[in-house]
Amino acid sequence: MVNTYTSILADVITGFVWERQALEYACRKQAVSLKRFDRFCIEVGHSQVCLSRDLAMRWAEKKSCESDDAQSRRISLVRMLARYMVRSEYDAYIYPDHLGVRRSPTYEPYLFTEQELARVFDRVDRCLPMTNSPHRHLIFPVLYRMLYGCGLRVSEALRLTVGDVNIEEGALTIRNGKFHKDLLVPMSLSLAERCRIYREAMHPLRQAERPFFPAAHGGRYSERRIYDYFRRFLWEAGISHGGRGKGPRLHDMRHSSKSLIIPSGVARCCQKPAITGEYS
Repeated sequence: MVNTYTSILADVITGFVWERQALEYACRKQAVSLKRFDRFCIEVGHSQVCLSRDLAMRWAEKKSCESDDAQSRRISLVRMLARYMVRSEYDAYIYPDHLGVRRSPTYEPYLFTEQELARVFDRVDRCLPMTNSPHRHLIFPVLYRMLYGCGLRVSEALRLTVGDVNIEEGALTIRNGKFHKDLLVPMSLSLAERCRIYREAMHPLRQAERPFFPAAHGGRYSERRIYDYFRRFLWEAGISHGGRGKGPRLHDMRHSSKSLIIPSGVARCCQKPAITGEYS
């Protein structure tokens, strides 16, 4: 993703992003968030290559309808930018450590029952194609089962390419996963068979670099879109959603799974059934 910054701090922000990338941090979202800070600098008329205390504190002000967590993330990101600027011999105000500290309570994951999962997958399987999403009835039954059966994060599933899904061996390759390592994730036999049928319908040419779950425009679905559909399926299945941050979250599918994840290159010596019953 290319991010073009246009404020007086454009070169500084670009250098910070490049440094993060060189250190192999996953900073795509941070790079996008810095676009908002870049626009803020323009809006307030900031005209010096520095980060003054006044500018930093104005940025730290809580916005209307903004959660404490979102405010904390904004402050934390600009704190990191300020530390980069000081290392690079620019004048920059660094927020005190106590400012922007998140104090939200620990989230208790929602554990789905077998009956609830059956209802959710029943609704997923009833999803019909639409003009702006002609293949969702093929994609969603496999995608949501993969999230559950393999314990994937939604970002990991959406990044999968056709070449990453080894149906013959019954394994997924997760590129640049946690700690920037590739992971092998085994699939149950039933999920591998679903993937085989799906691949024949969606990827008859087996182009290895194509997204395994392509959006209608040919790219990838956004995580937001997959989560919005998840909330709809929950509602149709009669499962209450407590609102933003209260769940059940899509991420909670991982806590209900029985997956096994092993580092890439290590022999897959065992495989636990990941999905059983009527929703396999």
